[in-house]
Amino acid sequence: MAFVRHAVRFRMSMLLHDLKKYELTQAVYPLFAEAGIPYHVFALFDYERCVRINPIDPMYIEDEQSLKSRIDSFLIAAQGGDARDSTSTGGFFKNTAASLLESITWYLKLYKPECCHLPFLMSIINDPDNLHLKEGKKVIPFGRLKKMLGRDPQVSSMASVFFQGADNPETTSNILQTVILALNTINTDAGFFLLSGNDIDLRINRPGNCEALALVNEPKNSSSNAPILAMIADAGLLMMGDQDNDYAVALLDEAAELPSPRVQNYMAYLRSLHVCVVYTTQDLSQIQRPQGGKEFNQRTVLSNLAHQFFGRTRTEQTAKYYEGLMLRIVKTEKSYSSSSNGTTVTSRGVKQPRYIASDFYLLKKGEFVYFYGDVKRFRFKHISGKKELPPKIRSMDRAALHEIAVRIRREANEFMQSFN
Repeated sequence: MAFVRHAVRFRMSMLLHDLKKYELTQAVYPLFAEAGIPYHVFALFDYERCVRINPIDPMYIEDEQSLKSRIDSFLIAAQGGDARDSTSTGGFFKNTAASLLESITWYLKLYKPECCHLPFLMSIINDPDNLHLKEGKKVIPFGRLKKMLGRDPQVSSMASVFFQGADNPETTSNILQTVILALNTINTDAGFFLLSGNDIDLRINRPGNCEALALVNEPKNSSSNAPILAMIADAGLLMMGDQDNDYAVALLDEAAELPSPRVQNYMAYLRSLHVCVVYTTQDLSQIQRPQGGKEFNQRTVLSNLAHQFFGRTRTEQTAKYYEGLMLRIVKTEKSYSSSSNGTTVTSRGVKQPRYIASDFYLLKKGEFVYFYGDVKRFRFKHISGKKELPPKIRSMDRAALHEIAVRIRREANEFMQSFN
């Protein structure tokens, strides 16, 4: 809450990750509302309160690297963080699936930008007719899809990894099914509506603008919602990093549940662009999962944190890490020896960490050890406040939502018919 109050006081835009179904939003929204700062939420489970955001809108894909980062965020989250290593099975899946998704997205960006969104993309790969083209008695695998992606040399090159596996139908089919399952989260009327347009600009800290955007998940569906939220977070952090932008804060609460392959990069360079990234996690071991399960990436994340706050921990590994960062001070150690001539007391100076591992088991709620060159122990002041949800922004019945989803699927089908 201290970071939120600071952002509100100095009118800094803020991107938040709210894992537990408005738990964080209810606490911070009244602060923004009182200051007159717009507060938006993106929640796939609440279309009446949620703003529409298209994370693969052409304006958010400046180049191939931006697209790659966006798709990587989605796939790594879909695989639970296991797709980072290119030599693993997860890495093979990611590379092949990324080839398909990147090529389709890039084609839509170039030739049909008004339909460059996830619902349209999903409608293309989810239609069996696009995966098997009949020419007489012959069936061409991925016929329409292959024809579409083959019309542009650059797009064809991007799709080559996927189509090289087309000779192995079983492997390719398994990858395609996994991609479809990952996208299945948005295969709802509400999902199609929310991800096919934009109500706000993700460059929330553009000059002269101040607003907050909360990416809201819910615990019972956190793993299925995470890929979409990870894509939006990646797009948002990228847009917030423009040099001319105003000061801003990205509060990634429970950051381990919002996997991003570039989070360490954002920490490193956004700091110099007036964007503070607050990365919170319950334990160090949680950082390994969204970063591909590698200790190297865990160290990279930690080394890019300018300031570190250490709270109470229950694991020895984390406590030992905390201890290793502490400044060493000279403590007096006394030893006593008894003999017939009496008791002798010997004193000597011993260098020890200011706080040892066991001290971190005993920290109280809200109490932290702060490390930034020097070490300080303090406790955040608890300030109770009212809890309130942002108001609903639309009233739309289910029939209207369904009609939008039907229209998108129909337009995708008509578009693909041109590749017969």
